Amino acid sequence: MKWTVGAKFGTLLGAMCLGLVISLGVAWDRLSKTQEVLVASKDRFLQQSYRIGKVELSVIKTSLEARHTMLTDTDAERNETLARIGDLRKETAKYLEEFERNISTEGGRALFRDVKAAEAGFEVAVETNGTQPAPPGLDWICVSPKADAPLALTRGDEMKLVFPQPLARPERFEGLAFRHFLLQPMDGPDAAENTRAALAYCLAHPRWRLSVQTHKGLGIR
Repeated sequence: MKWTVGAKFGTLLGAMCLGLVISLGVAWDRLSKTQEVLVASKDRFLQQSYRIGKVELSVIKTSLEARHTMLTDTDAERNETLARIGDLRKETAKYLEEFERNISTEGGRALFRDVKAAEAGFEVAVETNGTQPAPPGLDWICVSPKADAPLALTRGDEMKLVFPQPLARPERFEGLAFRHFLLQPMDGPDAAENTRAALAYCLAHPRWRLSVQTHKGLGIR
C-alpha cells in the first residue's frame, strides 16, 4: 500500500490533533488541581488570619483589663478583673494552639516554636503614678508620682520623678524602697533649663540618675 501525500498529511494532522487534545486534557487536569490547592490555601490562610486576629484582640482586652486593675478601688473589684484576665489568657492560649495545629509547613512550625520559646521569657513591666497598689505578678514596677497625689505604691524597681516640681522634691521620695532613682527633666518651653537643673541635682546627689526622653531629643513625637 502506497501512502499518498494527502494520506500522510492527514495522518500527521490527526496525530497532531490527538496530541493537542491529550496535552489540553493534561493541562486542564493540572489546572483544576492547582485551583483546588489555591482554594484550600486561601481558606487555610483566612482561617489562620482569623485565629491571629482573635489572639490580637484577646491581648488588647488583657492590656485594658490590666490597666483597669490599677484603677480599681476594692479588693473584690480587683479580683474580678484579675479573673477576667485569667479567662482571656486561656482564650489566647486556645487560639494559639489552633493556629499551631494548622501551620502547613515544617519551617513555619519551627518558627512558631521559636516564637513561643521567646514568649516564655517575656516579663511584665508597668509605669504608674503610684496612687493604687500594684497587682501581683509584675516583673518591673516604675513609679512616676504626681506632685499633688497621695502615693500608695512605695516600693518597686524604679522611681522616675519629673523634675522640677515644687510639691514633689526628690528628698520626699529617696527614702522609699526602690532600686533605681531617676530624674526626668520636665518637658515644655523650659526643657533645656530643666535639663540643666536635673543634671546639676544628679551630680550633687549621686543616688539620682538623669533620665532623658531620647525620642523627643531626636524630634520623634
